[in-house]
Amino acid sequence: MSTLALVAILIAYAAYLQGTGLLLISSAWATTAVVLVLGIGCAVAAAGDLYARPQPRPAVVIRRIAAVIGVIAIIAGVIGLITGSAYALKILVMATILLWGTCTVWHVFTIGSQH
Repeated sequence: MSTLALVAILIAYAAYLQGTGLLLISSAWATTAVVLVLGIGCAVAAAGDLYARPQPRPAVVIRRIAAVIGVIAIIAGVIGLITGSAYALKILVMATILLWGTCTVWHVFTIGSQH
C-alpha cells in the first residue's frame, strides 16, 4: 500500500512541477494537501504493525529514524499548507521518499521476527 501511495505522491508532484491545471494539484498548497493526506493515510495503516510484536535492535533504531523523518515531513506539510510554499512541498516529498525507503529497510529487519 505504501508503494502505491508513494507512486501517487510522485505522480501528483511531477504533475504539479509540469504546471498541470488539475484542481487537486494546481498549486503548491493543493499539492501539499494531497501529499499530506496520502502520507498520513499510509502512516495510519502502518502504525499498528510497528508495535504489534517485539523487534530486533536494528529495527528499533530504524523505527526511531523513521519517526524523526515523519516529524520533518509533518512540519514541512503544515508549513506548506500555511504558506503555500513550493519549497515546503519539495521537502515534504523528499521526506516522504526517505520515509518510504527507511520503512522498507525496517520491514527487511523484521522479516521472521514474528516467530
